[in-house]
Parts: sequence; C-alpha cells; structure tokens
Amino acid sequence: MLKVFCSPSRYTQGPHAPEQLGSEMRNLGLDGPALLIAGSTAIRLLAPVWATTFAGAAIRYRTLPFSGECTAAEIRRGVQAARDAGARVVIGALILGAVAVLGKGLQLPPRPSRAVTLGAGLIAGVTNGLAGMAGPAVVTYLLALPLTTAVVRATAIVFFVITAISALIPMAWHGLVGRAILGWSLAALPALVVGARLGRFGFQHSPAHWHRRVALVVLSLLGTGLILRGALGR
Repeated sequence: MLKVFCSPSRYTQGPHAPEQLGSEMRNLGLDGPALLIAGSTAIRLLAPVWATTFAGAAIRYRTLPFSGECTAAEIRRGVQAARDAGARVVIGALILGAVAVLGKGLQLPPRPSRAVTLGAGLIAGVTNGLAGMAGPAVVTYLLALPLTTAVVRATAIVFFVITAISALIPMAWHGLVGRAILGWSLAALPALVVGARLGRFGFQHSPAHWHRRVALVVLSLLGTGLILRGALGR
C-alpha cells in the first residue's frame, strides 16, 4: 500500500517566524484574505503579533479556533469558514440593496407570481447554504407584501423554526454539532427567551407603522456589519 504525504509549497520555521507571516505571504504572491486555524492558546498568545504582521502587509485575515482533532467534520468547518468570509460581503450588499428598494416603496401584489416567490426562496436557500442566513431574504419578501405586521411576524417565526430544524438534522448527521456548540447554545438560551419576551412586548405596545421602520433599520445594520466583517476579514 502506498503512503502519500502532502505538504504546503513553503514551510517556514524559526525564532520570531509569526512576525514574518505577512511578508512571507506576500513573497508567495498571496494577498489574502487569510484564514488562520489555531488552538486557543496560540490565538491568545499570537493575536497581537498577527494583527501587526498582517497590518504591515495589508492583508485581511480572520481566525478560526481549532477543535483539537483533525477530522472530516473539522475540515468541512474550515472550508465553510473560508467561504463565509467572502460570502458575507455579497450577502451584505444584497441586504442593503433590498433595503434601498423597500425604502422607495416597493410593494408586491397580494399574490405574487410563482417566479417571484421561487426567486425569493432560491436567494434564501443560497444565502443559507453560504453563511446560514436565510432570514434577510425572507424578511425582505414579507415586508414587500401587503400584509399586516402580525401576519409578517407569525410567518417569519414559523419559517425560522422550520428552517432551523431542517438544518439541524443534516448538521448533526455529519458530526458538525458537538459538545461545544450544544454548550454555547444552552448557555445562550436564557438570553434568547428574554429577548423574545422583550420583542413581543415591543410588538404589542408600539404603533404598527414602527415595525416596518425597525425592520429596515435592523436589516441596514446587518448588511453594513456583514460588509465590514468581510472587508476586515473577521
């Protein structure tokens, strides 16, 4: 049986090597963005060094904490993280474009054509596959319909529950849902419950015309944040 060892085209090791990381990438003709996969200790000790060396080389970068074991699931997670870094800018631009169109008064008929509905679903599916963000496309579609705010809210809640469950099953099947993710999810659950109650209180005690404005502001902030994170490589 043959054994094959694959390695990078260039390997650098020595004192103060992390300080030369940015220039080493430039010497290889790489201009980023870079994805650094490292353990928690390395990130804690070298984060300031990375910030300096990449700033000096004008290279955008982001870090991805290593789970501790090189598995097929961990490789897929790294590939997805690299894709997400570029996808954020595209999704952010789409969100801001949708907000601009809605702000100018775009409104769909009560029963949109099948092409429009399928188009919204396709965009939601693509953005969900790229970065797990199907919500903005669906919210934009709902805001463009002549629906009451109560119907928009109820429809969005049902959609998010169904998509979350449908995404959780294949993720768990492929081993992407580990103890760390479950732990963070359980830790965030109380905050989610409190946020849901606050949101319901605001919905019940605010004028109906405010709901659309708040939704557009939130979408604008989300789109801007995605573009900035993608541009800064975070």
